[in-house]
Amino acid sequence: MDYTEKAFAQASETSKLLITLSTALVAFCAAIVNVKVADVTLFSPSTTCQRILLAISWLALLGAAGTGVWTQLAITGVLNSGSGDPNDKHIKVPFQIQIIVFLAGIVLLVWYGLAKLFS
Repeated sequence: MDYTEKAFAQASETSKLLITLSTALVAFCAAIVNVKVADVTLFSPSTTCQRILLAISWLALLGAAGTGVWTQLAITGVLNSGSGDPNDKHIKVPFQIQIIVFLAGIVLLVWYGLAKLFS
């Protein structure tokens, strides 16, 4: 396996991992966070700011999963075209967006956790 094949494999695996982590975090949070106003638990948002933080973090994580699918399609398209350049902008742009949106979702989720912890 040459370096080009390894680069495509690594980009694909990283993108798939971020898709999995994003959807798992949203599913985990949805399972433990009770958003009903009447049923207050340790993890349920108690203020409007906390609700907004939680919603935006979930949207960002779902956006990371969506851009991950875009990245996978871009990798497939570049491989099908025969150009075989892992630095192709069609791959780099969605992959970088996926990483940035994933990190933003994580930061917002941590921010929600800290806001909940200190409220």
